[in-house]
Amino acid sequence: SPEREATQAGAELIGSDAVPAVTEVLLLAVETLAGMGASGLSVDLTMPGLVAELAATYWPVDDCAAIAHLLDAKDVGGLRQAGGAAYEPLIAAAGPAEQALERLRALNFPPGIAGQLQAIAALVAAVAPVVTVTLDPTERHSFTYQSWVGFSIYAAGARGEVGRGGSYAIRGPGETLERAVGFSLYVDALVDQGFGVEQRPRLFLPLGTPVETGARLRHDGFATVAALDASDTAQALRCTHAWDGTRAQPIDGDMD
Repeated sequence: SPEREATQAGAELIGSDAVPAVTEVLLLAVETLAGMGASGLSVDLTMPGLVAELAATYWPVDDCAAIAHLLDAKDVGGLRQAGGAAYEPLIAAAGPAEQALERLRALNFPPGIAGQLQAIAALVAAVAPVVTVTLDPTERHSFTYQSWVGFSIYAAGARGEVGRGGSYAIRGPGETLERAVGFSLYVDALVDQGFGVEQRPRLFLPLGTPVETGARLRHDGFATVAALDASDTAQALRCTHAWDGTRAQPIDGDMD
């Protein structure tokens, strides 16, 4: 996705991908977005390794990749044709987290997968008081390297997700694998929506204004626009204020 090729900001916790670690990282992402002014935040959880584990144990199929692709597409007819009819309940399970978990528990999975559901339930219980949580157990698009949990974050007014993260493994010393959890926020998409943007007043500096004066005014919170020619004006340069040598004078009278 092109918007994820540009500026990102995030955090990574290395050494654990247990529920408390995922909870801490996910809530940090939510807190960061809320602090930028984003509202209507929601989190969509997924279980990236679920289909492969089911295909290897509980519901064996000849082509796990094909089944995973059909589940991503929510293609019930394709599942039946590919011999994956047993996986249909996973599509119906997607929705509000508590409801989704209830439907998944009813499938009576073996202990290993049941344990994953318990972990997801613990995560939901920890974050649901703070943010709306949904669960799509088979969503794998762009979650190819996550392990037991992945998450996408959405905000009101923003098109598409504003962040993504989950658990994974990284290579440590001696080619050992170390558990980790992290997230990335898509800064360009957030700025496009006005999140975290502070509009600074634009201050016109007449030709010959001392350099140290401009530096002081920028420190005071102004975005300075210096004249490059004696004919330049504050209005032509779309400034809200003009420097008169002593103070910043508002151009339209609306700002002090």
